[in-house]
Amino acid sequence: MHSRMEEQPRVTVGLRDANIIGADDRVLQAAVDYVAGLGGGVVEIGEGEFLMHDSLHLRSFVTVRGTKGKTILRKAKAAASALALDGDYGEEQITVANADGFKVGAGVAIWDRNSGGFHTTVARITGRNSNTFSIDQPLNADCMVANKAQAATVFPVVSGYNLEGARVEDLIVEGNK
Repeated sequence: MHSRMEEQPRVTVGLRDANIIGADDRVLQAAVDYVAGLGGGVVEIGEGEFLMHDSLHLRSFVTVRGTKGKTILRKAKAAASALALDGDYGEEQITVANADGFKVGAGVAIWDRNSGGFHTTVARITGRNSNTFSIDQPLNADCMVANKAQAATVFPVVSGYNLEGARVEDLIVEGNK
């Protein structure tokens, strides 16, 4: 145990003049994960547009702060495809009929007509071998080709699960249709 500190880790992210320079979800996630690894603190994002190919995954005790009215998280264009092979419950890979627009590091949702929203798997693509992609979460249910199983690069722009003390301030979030 220790007393509350006056100064906590602080990392800036931006298009220029920042600790971490870049314009997409990878630089934002790197900053959040770094600060979380130090026990928490603040990630300050400069003005500009950041293209999101996956969610910004929040971490406990990390504040993500944009520049009011000037920091935009914009969802990248989505890709979608029918599954080419059945995806079985617990499996950690999918095979799509058309891999255009799917890439390592992208967020992805997988479902079939029986999912009803409750059994949709939201994950991150972690590897690729032709039209087969590994994912970081096991499938929540069987996704059968006969039941019109599909995958799409759709995800929440900002996400958080099992968190404590996480904050988001002054961000503009823009999705796509």
